[in-house]
Amino acid sequence: MSGSPADQTDDHPCCLEGLGRITWPDPWPNNDADVKRWRITAPYEFFETRATLIERLLVHNPDSIDAIALAGIALGSLSEFRFRDPTDRAPDPNQRRFRMLLLQHCSSFVNRMSIPEVLRMIRRDAQYRAFEAPIASHYPIARVFQMRRAEEDPLAADFRTWASSQSPPVPDALFARDYAGCIFRLYRNPVIHELRVANGREAHYVGIEPHDERPIFYSNHSSSADSTIEAVRDADPVEYMRFGVQPTYLLTLLREAISSVREWALTNDVDLFPR
Repeated sequence: MSGSPADQTDDHPCCLEGLGRITWPDPWPNNDADVKRWRITAPYEFFETRATLIERLLVHNPDSIDAIALAGIALGSLSEFRFRDPTDRAPDPNQRRFRMLLLQHCSSFVNRMSIPEVLRMIRRDAQYRAFEAPIASHYPIARVFQMRRAEEDPLAADFRTWASSQSPPVPDALFARDYAGCIFRLYRNPVIHELRVANGREAHYVGIEPHDERPIFYSNHSSSADSTIEAVRDADPVEYMRFGVQPTYLLTLLREAISSVREWALTNDVDLFPR
């Protein structure tokens, strides 16, 4: 049996303002421990419904902007509930919580540093210019429109170890271009605010072989009509290379996060959602 929205007042234990309709348990819990367990787990049904909606959108259109937007909103919301800290005054709390969700609750996620995105960030801000040469030298990017693979990017932890050994050390701001940060910056914020992936600089996936499914990938986009050998040879990969995520992988991350956070909440006896 499920209660209608009109039935769900603040007096009902299933009332979770802002989270929509929550299904009543059947059978009804018959002791306090079971009631508490239900109150902890019930809100995750709402997130599961969002995941189902995203899946339907992707079946209709594998590149659905609506699916991408809803996945970004759901991941961001779950990260806010999971890692909310009223005393936190550090910069970029939303992005940090989003990163923490992927790192702690998404088993398939491997966090690397996007070297092309790091170099793009450096070029846009003169205060970081001195770090372009050492990073580009230590982590070279193949030229002549060679397709870059995620495995060519260093793990974020390894990059941080190398960066801290430099003199002067690589600024903390550049660490925001790890994969978690890139997903937040390119596949969440601009989609939510502008309905444009990567502010219009979207990567398009090109599979080499049917088995070559890469959830996180790079694609090359020439901005020049000049296709001479010299132009291709001299083209700057930092300019034509774009970071991309398959929308189906955003759904994978969301489902992993829902399952993991639910399990964490039960294990730690924590109700994350305000009534």
